Amino acid sequence: MCSAGTAAGRPPGSSAPPSSLIGSSISLHRPDLPLYDDRLKLGLGLWNFPVAASALEIVFLFGGMYLYWLTANPMLRGGRYGMLMFGLAMLAIQAVVFFGPPPPSAYAAAITALISYFVFAGVAYGLENKRV
Repeated sequence: MCSAGTAAGRPPGSSAPPSSLIGSSISLHRPDLPLYDDRLKLGLGLWNFPVAASALEIVFLFGGMYLYWLTANPMLRGGRYGMLMFGLAMLAIQAVVFFGPPPPSAYAAAITALISYFVFAGVAYGLENKRV
């Protein structure tokens, strides 16, 4: 398996977000994430406690960003503070999603999530190109 670090010229394993995503998923979901062959399922169920879940996601997000900052050096001006600004924007959006009103329909939630995913991926890609 090739990590994002290899694609950017850094040593393999230098990319922190995949591990933070796994840790976040296991801690937030109820015990319904299959580990192997649907026999052992993982999950701590913090999703039922929005404040604790949000705090843990903040720790994972900025912890992963800190590990990224340790391994990647800024090449351009936007590479120094761009990722921090992106993290703060994601934090604001997460607060609205967790504590704001629900979407008007399942369709609206799905479309918003899909568009957000592509926007976040595009911004992260652009920021990655400003660091080595």
